[in-house]
Amino acid sequence: MRQKLKTLLKMAILGGGCLMMGQIAVANFVVAQDGFDRNADTQNSMASTSGSEGPVPVTLDDTQRLQGRFEQSRHLSGFSKAVDSSGIFRFSKKQGLYWRTTDPFDTIMVVNEDGMAQFVDGKPTTMLTTSQNPALKTFFDVLETAMGGNWGSITERKGATLTQDQNQWTLTFLPADDEMARTISQLVLTGDQFVNSLEIKKTNGDLDHIRFREQVIRTP
Repeated sequence: MRQKLKTLLKMAILGGGCLMMGQIAVANFVVAQDGFDRNADTQNSMASTSGSEGPVPVTLDDTQRLQGRFEQSRHLSGFSKAVDSSGIFRFSKKQGLYWRTTDPFDTIMVVNEDGMAQFVDGKPTTMLTTSQNPALKTFFDVLETAMGGNWGSITERKGATLTQDQNQWTLTFLPADDEMARTISQLVLTGDQFVNSLEIKKTNGDLDHIRFREQVIRTP
């Protein structure tokens, strides 16, 4: 029974991760897993705010990467208790998103504009290209824009609404893409200089809430 519950928990965590996707040839998946812990003395880079307009998001250039830690709560439809997980992430324009869950299980997901791959115990378990699922490209574009601080492109996208006050901004995205709308009904991102939280509402009633912390920008 304990092993069965452990398997169900891992499936729930993997199922949540499969919504943050995009692909890459296997060679591009080789992002050093210990790279997050090296050069820990790199300074935090923050953008300045502009008066009453509120905080200004950090804009990444092609040489920089954003990294930090995350905490995720996945609320499954029909269950009262959330499935919690946590880990580390890295994001850059060139390599895309590296998402490693370290608790309660060790899994890795890599995402970029071509698709996504997921690994468990060092072995690939899921690989999808954007040609197989075009909705992945839309999702990655939204994620890249938010994490990279490039608001110009996303505010022009159908279904996107950006609001702002002195303390934070909120980006709400209602998928207009039919493929994406089959699984995701709404994305809500909030932040200041960085994205602080991401809420993913799914058409089946599931809800993912992800909190980002200890975020820094590093330049190799």
